[in-house]
Amino acid sequence: MGESISALLVKIAKAPHRNISDIRPDLIKNIPAINQILDKILKKDPEKRYQTGNELAVSLHRYLKNIKKK
Repeated sequence: MGESISALLVKIAKAPHRNISDIRPDLIKNIPAINQILDKILKKDPEKRYQTGNELAVSLHRYLKNIKKK
């Protein structure tokens, strides 16, 4: 059967997230920086995440700007 609620909560709080390339390898191929962006969004330590939505938007904008240059 499934995990207990407490085991699931510990896993969410402590275990690293799955790498996006394991789930959607096509995304990494087409959008290489998405892994770095998602890693930062999903950091367990709040201090290591984007601190504001604006910070995330700037990162995404910078990435999209670089894609258009290629």
